[in-house]
This record gives sequence, structure tokens and C-alpha cells, in this order.
Amino acid sequence: MSNCLESALFKGLGIKTAVISYDDLYLTNEDQQKVTNANPSNKFLAGRGVAGTHDMQLGIDKLREMIYDSADGKSISVPQYDKTAFNGKGDRFPKDKWKQIDGKIDLVIVEGWMLGYRKVDESNSALQSFQTYEGELESTKHINSLMTQYEQHWHPFFDASILVGVNNPDIVYKWREEAENTQRRSKGLGAMSKEQIYAFCNAS
Repeated sequence: MSNCLESALFKGLGIKTAVISYDDLYLTNEDQQKVTNANPSNKFLAGRGVAGTHDMQLGIDKLREMIYDSADGKSISVPQYDKTAFNGKGDRFPKDKWKQIDGKIDLVIVEGWMLGYRKVDESNSALQSFQTYEGELESTKHINSLMTQYEQHWHPFFDASILVGVNNPDIVYKWREEAENTQRRSKGLGAMSKEQIYAFCNAS
């Protein structure tokens, strides 16, 4: 959707738009493994997806460059994430494969399923409901506490937000499986299995 907006805004209104996704700001596979190993009892940190699996400083640096530095005509390098690496676990592409943007950017679109999420009070009933297995509530509280990093460091860059909703959230499983199957069939690349997809979506 963001790429369609980028194209339409430029063709229709001459607005030069650049897109960056929360996905592009995931930790490298190496750093993600460090997070996973440091939190062995927290299933939510077993792989990419939730708060705590993004490179906060990289996000700060790239958002600042795209919003402010491009005004001086500087060439901006936007990270790209390879979801096929390590059999679907993913890894950041090397810098020579990052997207290059030259010249002033008029509008920056940031996309991500958890964009704008904030830490909720620990007495919140929704938070308390995460107790389907021993220790899950504490794991959820930990992820909840990490949301403050996004509020403090990334949210100040945002001027407005657009929320796209669905009637049935279960459609997310279907979308993710279609994307993984496309990578597997047409590109011959690594992808998550059906079981991994469900675990990934449930952890997110």
C-alpha cells in the first residue's frame, strides 16, 4: 500500500515520497539471536516482530536523515530487510543493497503493524488476559515496557497516522502464508513454514 501511495503522490501531485518500514529496522540476525538468548523464557523475543526486536538507533538515524538531511540534497541510504535469510528467520541486507534516495524528500511514509503503539498500564484488562501459559503474563509485561523506547525515540518524528483495519484479524495468517508461499515458489528463497507463520503471528 505504501509503495502505491508513493507512486500515486509523485505522479499525481509531484510529491516526492520515501517509504521506510518498521521491518527495515529489525535487528540483524546476529543481534536478534543475542536478544533471544538473553530472554530464553520469553517466546515473544524468540524472533523478529515485536517491541525489542528493532534497532532503535538505526531508526532514529534514518528518520532524521530522511526528514531533515534530504533537504540539503544529500543522498539517503534506506535499510532493507531480507525476510528470506536464515530459512525465513530474516536478516538485514548488507549496505550495498540498501535503497538509495537522492535529492529532497517531500514526504516520508513510515509503515508497520505496531506503528504508534504505546505502553499500557499494567492494570489494563487486555494485558492481564495474557496468561495462557505459565510466565506469559510476565513476558507480555516485558514487551509492554519496551514500548516506551518507541514512544520516546520514534514517535516524535511522526506528524500523522493512518490506521488500516480488518473485520477479522485471522486474515493475517492467510496474508502471511501467501507472502511466504510467493517467496518459496517464485523466488526459490527461504521462507517460514505454516507452523512458524502461526507462531510468528501469535507472538506479534
